Amino acid sequence: MTKSESKSGEKNPMFGKTPWNKGTKGVMKKNSGSFKKGKLIDEKHPLWKGKDAGYTAIHQWIRRKFGSPKKCEDCGSVTAKKFEWANISGLYKRLRSDWKRLCTKCHHKLDKIAERGWETKKKKS
Repeated sequence: MTKSESKSGEKNPMFGKTPWNKGTKGVMKKNSGSFKKGKLIDEKHPLWKGKDAGYTAIHQWIRRKFGSPKKCEDCGSVTAKKFEWANISGLYKRLRSDWKRLCTKCHHKLDKIAERGWETKKKKS
């Protein structure tokens, strides 16, 4: 079997031809404008759901729009391991006034996480 033959014994039609990408290593064409940063954001995007967006999507939008919180608005902590955006009204509006920057401890107090856990435990027994 020679180099130009495949395992099945047929001749390889590409043998001896120069590859299409020879000499282009590390060379990229300049973006022609088909994708422009910021062109399809928020309401302009074809998959924008607006009020129908889910819980995670709205939280991601808030984080993107207002950044990651670095200080708790309730206790003033800056040393907590994690800070989160907490919704105040429960309506999940896309307004800054409807959200608070909280550490995890204060967020759990606001959402009454522990109380809901005890209620579930009481219902089961």
